[in-house]
Amino acid sequence: MGQHVGQKKAGQSEQDSALPCLVTPVPPGATRAHHAVPRQGTNNSQAEASQGSDNALGGTPIAAPSATVGSHATALASGVAESKPYADVMAILKSRMNVEATPPHTLDAAKAFSLERISQVLARLRNPHLDLRVVHVAGSKGKGSVCELTAAAVRACGCTVGLFTSPHITDLRERIRVDGAMIGEGDLARVVDEVIVAEKAALKGKEQLTQFELLTAAAFVHFRRQAVDVAVIEVGLGGAGDATNVVKPVVCVVTSIQREHTQILGDTLPEIAAHKAGIIKDGVPTLTLPQTNEVMRVLRQRCGEVEAPLDVLDHSIPYAHRYQTGADGIVRMMVTVECDGTKLEGVPVPFAGEHQAFNTGLAMAAAVRALPKGVKVRPGEVARAMAGVHQNGRLEIIQARPLVLADGAHTPDSIRATLRTLASHFRLEPLTVVFGCAADKDVHAMLRELAQGADRVIFTRAPMPRAASHDELRLVYSTLCDRAALSVASPEEALSRAVRATPTRGGVLVVGSFSLVGMAREACGRRAT
Repeated sequence: MGQHVGQKKAGQSEQDSALPCLVTPVPPGATRAHHAVPRQGTNNSQAEASQGSDNALGGTPIAAPSATVGSHATALASGVAESKPYADVMAILKSRMNVEATPPHTLDAAKAFSLERISQVLARLRNPHLDLRVVHVAGSKGKGSVCELTAAAVRACGCTVGLFTSPHITDLRERIRVDGAMIGEGDLARVVDEVIVAEKAALKGKEQLTQFELLTAAAFVHFRRQAVDVAVIEVGLGGAGDATNVVKPVVCVVTSIQREHTQILGDTLPEIAAHKAGIIKDGVPTLTLPQTNEVMRVLRQRCGEVEAPLDVLDHSIPYAHRYQTGADGIVRMMVTVECDGTKLEGVPVPFAGEHQAFNTGLAMAAAVRALPKGVKVRPGEVARAMAGVHQNGRLEIIQARPLVLADGAHTPDSIRATLRTLASHFRLEPLTVVFGCAADKDVHAMLRELAQGADRVIFTRAPMPRAASHDELRLVYSTLCDRAALSVASPEEALSRAVRATPTRGGVLVVGSFSLVGMAREACGRRAT
C-alpha cells in the first residue's frame, strides 16, 4: 500500500526510468474556514519523528510529520489524562485477535466481525466516525490505489485529508495518515489508549475489539481530532461486516471484484460481491468501474434496494485514456473523466499497468464527489498531485543490480497484470519470481498466471500465520508446467537465492502478498546499508 507523494530521483538507471516519472504535487492551500476546530499536527515533536520506530510491530517511518501537536490536543483527549507508553500500546495491539494473520479455517467469523461491538465503543467516544466526511472504498483489487489517488486529488483542492488503509508494509503507523504523514508514535499511543478506556466502559470485559477494530476506532478518533475535511477509508476485508462499515459516507466506491478470501466471503463471485456491496448505504451515491455481468447484477440489486444512485466509469461517467510521450521520452497513460459537470482532462496515471488507468479515473470521480461544499476542483493541481503519488509495494524497485521489484498482487488478475506490465517496461532475461501467498487465495489460478510469465520460481512461506505451504505451492506448480522451480521455507533465504542466481541483465520479482513484500523491502534495505 503506497504511503506518500514521491519524486523521481536523479541518477536513476535506464530501467528505473521506464516506470512513470513521479512529480512532486503543488502543496494544497491551508485556508479551511469551514472548520470550527483548528487542525493539530500529526506528532508530538519533531524529535520524535527523527528517532525512527522501535515498535514491536516493526518498520521505519515513511514520511516525516509536517507539524507538531499543540496544547489543544490535550483538551480534546476525552478525559484521558495520560496515555500508556508507545511500546505498551504496541504490545496490547499484538495481543489482540489479528484477523489478517489468522488461518481462515480457524477463524470464528462471529467473534472476528461485529459491528455492534465497535459501535458500542465508538458511542463511548462520542461517535467520531459520524463527524467525518467519508469516502468508503471496497473491492478485491485496486482499492489501495484508489484510496491513495483519491486522497491526493482531494488534498490538491486545498483540503486536509485523513487516509486509513491496510495492510501496512513495514510500519503499523502507515495505516493512519493525515495529509500524507503517518500518525506519530505518541499520537497513536494516545488514541489507542483512549479506545481501550472506552472499550472497558462499553464492553465491561465481556468482549474485546480485534486488532483491526481497535485501529479503525483509533483512526476515527485521530481524524476527528485533526479536523480533517475528508476521510478516505479503505475496507479491511469484505465490506458488510467490516469494522469500517459503521461510517456514513458521502460516496461509496467499489473497485474490481474477484475471487478472494473464499473461506470467509464465499466461493462464487456473486457471494463475494454481496459482501463488498454491503458498504452501499441508503441514498449514498456509489461509483464503480466495469465489472463482470454477475458482479454488476449484485451491485445494481443492492443499489436498488437502498435507493443509492450507481454510476459506472466509462458508462454513465464519461471516461477515456490514451498514451502520450512526454518531453522526457517516457510514455505515460493520460486519463480524462467528466463527473457532475466537472471535467478533469489529461491526468497522468502514476502507476504502471493499463488497469491503473481505470483506478485513476475512479479516484478522480470519487474526489469530485467528496469535496465539501464550497471547495472548488483545481484541475491543474489535481493532475500534478495524482501524477506524483507513489505506492510502495506496487512494482516498486527495491534493488538496482540485479533489479529486484516487489508487488503486492495477490489475485489471479493482479498477478497477470503485474507480469504484463513488467514485460512491457523491462527486458529481464531471465525473470526469477519469489512467490508466497495466503492459503485462502485462489492459488491454482495465480500459479497458472506465473507459469505464463516466469522463467523460474522460488516458492516460500509468506511471513504470516495463514500462509500457504511453500512445498504445496511447488507441487501444484509442477502440475501446471515443467519450468524450473524450488521451495525454500525462509522468505529471506528465498530472496537471497534468487538474487545470487540472477545475472545483471535479469531481474527478480517478489509477489503474492504484502507481508512478503515488506520482508523483501527490509532485506534489500539492510543490504544497501
